[in-house]
Amino acid sequence: MPLLPLFVDSRHEIRSGWKFVAYSTLLVFLFVLTSLAVGGLIYLLDPGFLLLAPSDIRFLGLNAIVLFIPASVAFFIMARFVDRVPLTAFGITPHDRWLRDLCTGVALAVGMLGIMIVGSFLFGKVQMQWNASVMAIPALATTVAVLLISALNEELVFRGYPLQVLLKGIGPWAAILLVSSIWALLHARNEGATVLSTLNTIIAGVFFSRAYMETRSIWLPYGIHIGWNVGTAVVLGVPVSGIETASLLKTQVSGPPSIVGGGYGPEDGLLGTVIFLAGAIVIRRMRIGKVSPQVQTYLAAYADKVYIEEV
Repeated sequence: MPLLPLFVDSRHEIRSGWKFVAYSTLLVFLFVLTSLAVGGLIYLLDPGFLLLAPSDIRFLGLNAIVLFIPASVAFFIMARFVDRVPLTAFGITPHDRWLRDLCTGVALAVGMLGIMIVGSFLFGKVQMQWNASVMAIPALATTVAVLLISALNEELVFRGYPLQVLLKGIGPWAAILLVSSIWALLHARNEGATVLSTLNTIIAGVFFSRAYMETRSIWLPYGIHIGWNVGTAVVLGVPVSGIETASLLKTQVSGPPSIVGGGYGPEDGLLGTVIFLAGAIVIRRMRIGKVSPQVQTYLAAYADKVYIEEV
């Protein structure tokens, strides 16, 4: 039995599964290489920086920058030299609806935060107090910047190339569930993570992936992602994925952790489950967002290389 059909299809294109493996391998290799280079430079300049706690915003910022480089480069290499498809066809560049999609995502996240606060009042006790000062402005600005970069990294790595190449190979739901499960398992390493938080992260991944499918662009899920993270962590002062940051308010929620969440944040409660499920249903049923004409043109031009059945 010839081995070539295991690696390429009838059009002599590398099969999606192998593209996924190649991307993942390249991403890890570039991440290790970048980490060693940046780590070595920091060791020469300020060795004490490497001793920061993983939850320190400076450490998180450095990690976000280090990951952004391989995430971007790996995506570009796979799209340009393996798939030979413009980045616009993958929906990661600005297009004629990108700002509208981004703002729609942020607005949807604000609504989700509202539901979270109302639900916390219904099932527990909520205390809010002002937590910021003029002296805290640099820390707040740094935190927002780090969250913006971190969310972009996660969208590139999970709703970027891997999801899109798997759509073509194994179909939408199998691809969405696989990528969302990998994303959730990586979050399971965070402080305070539980089985429920991991399940909710899978649901959130499905939610963000459906947002991508409706627009074939990362801007809608990116808007939801940054709206939720910044709103939860920086505005309300509630832990997000087990991480506490500088914030405008400090919100204490007392109630059953299984419902309102615990130290990991609202993603660790059934309230989070309801919010993410509702978001996925709203995205799907209400058709929030649509594929822009510019992206449609690119998808049509490369219909033999990208998934277009739902466009």
